[in-house]
Amino acid sequence: VVQLRELVDEQEHILSARQEKGLASFSEACQEFLAWLEASSRVDTFTTGYSTLDSAMGGFMRGTVAVIAGRPGGGKTDFAINLAMRMGRRGATVLYFSMEMTNVQLMQRIASSLMGVDSTKIRDKNLSSQEMDKAKKLLETFSKSGKLHFVQEPRVSVQRISHYIELVHPDVVVIDHLGLMARPRITDQYKALGMVSNSLKQLALAKKICVMELVQMNRQIEGRATKKPSLTDLRESGDIEQDADYVGFLRPQDLTAESKLYLEKNRHGRPGIFDFSWQPQYHRFQELERRYE
Repeated sequence: VVQLRELVDEQEHILSARQEKGLASFSEACQEFLAWLEASSRVDTFTTGYSTLDSAMGGFMRGTVAVIAGRPGGGKTDFAINLAMRMGRRGATVLYFSMEMTNVQLMQRIASSLMGVDSTKIRDKNLSSQEMDKAKKLLETFSKSGKLHFVQEPRVSVQRISHYIELVHPDVVVIDHLGLMARPRITDQYKALGMVSNSLKQLALAKKICVMELVQMNRQIEGRATKKPSLTDLRESGDIEQDADYVGFLRPQDLTAESKLYLEKNRHGRPGIFDFSWQPQYHRFQELERRYE
């Protein structure tokens, strides 16, 4: 009896250790996978409506980190807003953190994109009465179908992001941009940003959300003959690339209205190059091709 009790205690200890450390046998992992496969009620990916991008990625998955990188003025915020609006229209709840622009400035871009009106007219409050009516109707319609929330806070911390996640329960979190976030108070800023990146990855896994980070690119690409970005072009920390499931580089094409998205890392699909038409005056990104390389 004593030996039997000892065996039972040991088995319980093993099971407890598995639960604490996340250890699972193949059989347990298989059961979890089959349960996920058969469950049809929960959405695990969030599509954008950009057919080529969705085809390559399958949509943005829960528990992942997506990086959108680009040079200053290269359209990162416009692209992120387009993604947020499109995912919101398709049922995803999006929480957008802005550390450079006010809510009014973000709404100027959204209104310009929805209306197809030059953003300078909106900025200068130079809309006709018909355009004002159109703006009200479009924004009212979008507010009912799109599920967007904005946080305007300078140098937001990971703890504050976690706080807002508990309030809103989003599917997707957009951080505009990573370099402006509050960092641990250590001398090595490279290491400090890496710690922020690691924490955001853990947050995405724990909350089962997609975290989308806007990141600055290094200047070195400007002196490169091909102008084609690589993963080493992410500014300040190698941890950003390591923690990310997707890394895309946004590059406007010289003297054209075209912009390319170089998806250099895609853990859950294939990399590729995607062509868009960028209309900065309307803050719009539209797909140009129906296939990807």
